[in-house]
Amino acid sequence: MQPAVIDVLYRAVVFNHQEAWQQLDERAAECAAMRSLISTDQPGGIDLGLGLGVDGNEFIIPLIQGPRAFFVSAKTAVQGLLQAGRSEILLDYSLSFDSNFAERLKRLINQTTASADQDLARVKTILMLKANNPRVQFDILPFLYENVRLSRDDTSNERPIDTLVAFRTLDYLDWDRFRKTEELHFNGESIHALKGRLRPAAERLIYGLHANEEFLRHEASVLATEALLLRLAGLWHAPNRDVKAIFGQLIDYCVNDLGFIPMTDLSLIWKGIATKQAARFFGPITGRSHTIFEKIKGMAWDLSHLRLLERMAAQNSYGAFHIPFFVSLDAKWRELLRLNPIRFMLFDDHTRRMLSGRADEERFQEICLSSVSESTKRLLSHEQVAKRRAAASSLSIEAMHTLVRKEQERWL
Repeated sequence: MQPAVIDVLYRAVVFNHQEAWQQLDERAAECAAMRSLISTDQPGGIDLGLGLGVDGNEFIIPLIQGPRAFFVSAKTAVQGLLQAGRSEILLDYSLSFDSNFAERLKRLINQTTASADQDLARVKTILMLKANNPRVQFDILPFLYENVRLSRDDTSNERPIDTLVAFRTLDYLDWDRFRKTEELHFNGESIHALKGRLRPAAERLIYGLHANEEFLRHEASVLATEALLLRLAGLWHAPNRDVKAIFGQLIDYCVNDLGFIPMTDLSLIWKGIATKQAARFFGPITGRSHTIFEKIKGMAWDLSHLRLLERMAAQNSYGAFHIPFFVSLDAKWRELLRLNPIRFMLFDDHTRRMLSGRADEERFQEICLSSVSESTKRLLSHEQVAKRRAAASSLSIEAMHTLVRKEQERWL
């Protein structure tokens, strides 16, 4: 079984394998469905700030390292041949938020936050970006996914609906007046009446997601991450700690228990624990938090946001590239993301697959291979990798719940 063409391209880009480049020449027809986004500091690249005013805001984290990028597809290649090396591309973009930011925005809209509240001022700086530039777009993912489970598990919990309604009111905000005064006015309509009008649609969306297959797959992957973090916690506090050995055991756990290898999660974990002092984001794990189960659940959702943003970046709407930005008030989370930015992304629009590479990707892959046990190395053939990828797209929520409970029992 030959490897997928996107895997060949990944190997060529990361390791510069001549054999991989030769295979790509031989499989040129398959490459027509490929697109790539490559971070660069070369002046010929496109500025990833896109003139949105996001560069100087400490609460906004770009998904791509930047500061510029090259965008490559069959379309740009043909245009380049016909137009002396020049091509045109379509770009889409959005600012996405975690649930903490969404909650602060809801308080601002509902005017339940004191005017001196620092978080209120931070939320206003994000809103001011759109007031100053109407091209700025807000996305309800990923905070929506994080909140949906709350109303499903407790039907009396109206936080997800209230938060979504608050975001929807922004569609009716008088942005010019906000830019001048920082006051919230909704084109002559009272906030109470506007929220009442928007609520039925928000309820339908939230309740519809309870059984939505895409959301359930995402929730299952979050549970898998939660189990992985719980296993990390157990290994971290074992005697004679060896970080590389711990990392190898995590990969073994992914292959043998989770049934797939979440490379995005593992990359962030390695970057966060391999330093002399572990990243603050992992404090609940390295410091034995007395609320470790609750903290790890929140950490798993945080990590899942990045995977969701990667999937958003893989969207192909009429040939456009999507550039996501992430907004968070959590300094520890922002620090971790900035430690490990994405350098390139590869997309196969035919198979709807995406692969990304981060800073020091080649070194990270070498660490992965040298850390795992010999028994796991025997499970890394193309056929076995393909089976795990298929399994990752059909995870069972109940099976992942079982793994989480099993890891929690080690602490009880």
